[in-house]
Amino acid sequence: MLQFLLTLYAKTPLGAAQRLGGFIGWIAWIFQLKERHTAEVNIALCFPEMPPQQQQQLVKQTLVENGKLMAELPITWLRPFSEFESRVDVREFRRHLAEKYQQGQGLIVAVPHMGNWELGLHAVVSVGPTTVLYRPPRQQWLEEIMTQGRSANGALLVPATGSGIKQLVAALKRKEIIIILPDQVPKQLQNAGGIYSPFFGHKAMTMTLLSKLAAKTGAPVVLAFVKRQAQKEEFFGRTVDAEPAVNDPDLEVSVGALNKTIETAVLETPAQYQWVYRRFQGKVYKKSKSG
Repeated sequence: MLQFLLTLYAKTPLGAAQRLGGFIGWIAWIFQLKERHTAEVNIALCFPEMPPQQQQQLVKQTLVENGKLMAELPITWLRPFSEFESRVDVREFRRHLAEKYQQGQGLIVAVPHMGNWELGLHAVVSVGPTTVLYRPPRQQWLEEIMTQGRSANGALLVPATGSGIKQLVAALKRKEIIIILPDQVPKQLQNAGGIYSPFFGHKAMTMTLLSKLAAKTGAPVVLAFVKRQAQKEEFFGRTVDAEPAVNDPDLEVSVGALNKTIETAVLETPAQYQWVYRRFQGKVYKKSKSG
């Protein structure tokens, strides 16, 4: 039933979905849901120099942008990319990735949780064979919809498991493209490693998988994201070359370089980053008795 309703919802015009998502974010703000508290803690930690009023404005914008993403996802999964192509500027995005891919060493594309990545996948696949590591959602019906939408672009999806990692390694050996979301450590991959590394000056649990693959293969690493524009439901693809030290065999050095690169991207469009995710040690998110 839920799958049917989601399929029906996917017919919603993108602009209407964004307005709905913005309203959902506003509700999270007004009723002070846990997402608001998490965003408040993260933003206060990462932007201590920002005046409190400005921090609160960023929190509110973050919740609105997060709501938009949630409302956009079923539409971008269940409708062909051709329906959005005129609204997504990925010309420079594609050119940069193609330039790196043509070096012949394979390519690691790091995709932080910001903007709407689903609208960038088509452009990556157009550059070369692409394998995407993903974290399976708890609901099987949702996984089917998500994988169906991403596979329709021509990408090979592999789960965040040991077998999925083997497929990533095999893809890099074939000098192909792999995509990893580097700013979460899925439970399925915790055995593969994660370390605390500085992120905006605070230790954040960060996966080591990308760093290990970069050091082992020498493949270039490019951070990529698709940010939401302010006007007419438009999007713009952006790429940022990873800090050179991301290929360093020393994991602390490499992971630190990766987080530094993510910081650079976040500063470009801070409201569209996943501040609702608890990246830091859990104790910092505990509410005071007065709060």
